[in-house]
Amino acid sequence: MSELRVVLLGETSPNGRQWLQQMQNDRILEIHEATDEASIFEDYERVKEVPVILIENSPTSRAQILSVRQAGSPSFIVWFGGSFSKEDFEFAMEHRVYAVLEKPGSGDNRAEEIFSRLARKVAKASGFNNLVGTLNELLVQGETEESANPIFGELRSATRKLEEIQSQNEFNFSHSQADSQVRKIQFEAPLPGNSKEEVGSAIEAMEDLERTGTLWVKGKKAGEEGHIEFIQGKIVSAETGEIQGLKAIFRMFLWNNPNCLFSRESASEVPISEYLGPIPVDYIAQGRRYKVDFDAFNAEVPPGGIHLEMNIQGDLSNLELDRTQFNVLASVVEFGRVSEIVDYNTLPDCEIYQALIALRKSDVIRVRRAG
Repeated sequence: MSELRVVLLGETSPNGRQWLQQMQNDRILEIHEATDEASIFEDYERVKEVPVILIENSPTSRAQILSVRQAGSPSFIVWFGGSFSKEDFEFAMEHRVYAVLEKPGSGDNRAEEIFSRLARKVAKASGFNNLVGTLNELLVQGETEESANPIFGELRSATRKLEEIQSQNEFNFSHSQADSQVRKIQFEAPLPGNSKEEVGSAIEAMEDLERTGTLWVKGKKAGEEGHIEFIQGKIVSAETGEIQGLKAIFRMFLWNNPNCLFSRESASEVPISEYLGPIPVDYIAQGRRYKVDFDAFNAEVPPGGIHLEMNIQGDLSNLELDRTQFNVLASVVEFGRVSEIVDYNTLPDCEIYQALIALRKSDVIRVRRAG
């Protein structure tokens, strides 16, 4: 990954400074410092880029985040530092903090993964900014022809719609300062579970209370972020990463002690997914069973980055596979990489991992050899 250009806002503790220096030495970040928000947006406006702003957790950090958001310009905020409370996570979600890095340090690959994803988002957002800027320049140049040529009116209308899309953050919440109808997220009281919080309890609370809105779920590891949409307590959509529907819900069940936050919305604001599929009556119980099973064999789960292949040199003469194992074996042959097998196979993650472990123990598959 190439260095991600970021701006450090405000004072930094010795520990924070040491970690940032290490990130810079490892060529993960290119760090610039700023004393106020205005200078950040002035610099980035000139190059039509969306800034990534780093803010360390401190008594003044919430005020800094609010100030960045009140500026009304698109930005990605990364809040890092020592321990964060549940209220901090609620504040981060409400004010569209892209990532919260709790106690980052050397040897922790969470930050590198987050910044790698963020670099791709910044590239897309900046490219979009350039497109909108070019369209606006064309409109200014064609102002004298607009009355004579109706295409300029249509182009102006399309550009306004693009600008509205441009003002959406990573959670799809509008943050256009000019929009008087900015949606205010109203978080519920802490959901059931507290230190032993799990997705099932949060979903049951939404069903029992017949809530309409979005349940945000954030685990402890990088990439463990998802959301489940409800209308009157009924699930209408679920997503984590590129995964949607019931598979996404079952994946969230596997996360350890996730933070669950709920935002109320009107039914018209809640997206309804065409990929949800049927939801079994006992899906919560099934998700909890998957969690118990997953915890039991978690130590044997293959890392997502390794490649597997069918062991054609093994003795397959007496091979007997059940339907799930055969399904997963086909994905091994097609995709190879564990993370892709788990993402692209439609079976629940827990069943895929169980099949991979069984196939490996039976010598049906093996780690792909170099070359």
